[in-house]
Amino acid sequence: MLYRKTHDFLIIGAGPVGLTTALFLKKFNIDFLLLEKKSLFSTHPSAHYLNMRTMEVFSEIDGLIEKIENRIENREFFRYYRYCRRLFDKNGVFAISDHFKPNIDEKLRELAKFSFRSPVHLPQFSLLEVLIEKLSEMKGNQQVLLEEEVEDIRPSKEKVCE
Repeated sequence: MLYRKTHDFLIIGAGPVGLTTALFLKKFNIDFLLLEKKSLFSTHPSAHYLNMRTMEVFSEIDGLIEKIENRIENREFFRYYRYCRRLFDKNGVFAISDHFKPNIDEKLRELAKFSFRSPVHLPQFSLLEVLIEKLSEMKGNQQVLLEEEVEDIRPSKEKVCE
């Protein structure tokens, strides 16, 4: 579809970065258009770890941390990474990495020296649901359009025209 309206910002892609950008623009009532080429968001867990800095950024959006904390999964679920060559490898796992050596409480105390937020375990598809929900709750008339692929962008002197 061809759009003639101009916007202050054009966000291409409704992944975690695109949606977070949209949340901050919406927080400050800045005009934007967010375009996503897919019609549905993936339910495949691409990522699952929100680090301390990410949580600090999310704490700047009123109510977002609470929504995330209501959905987080047990840290033990991502404590160990198991490496294998194939899904059904008869030789099994060839390496295991413990993210919380020597124990989870000590590791979290150590991390607390560097940030006021601790990391959480939340699969990316769950994070996207939380970000979309929060975006829809915020006031403003900015647009998020699915099934829209960007083919051409023409900048104007002050705004982005698509």
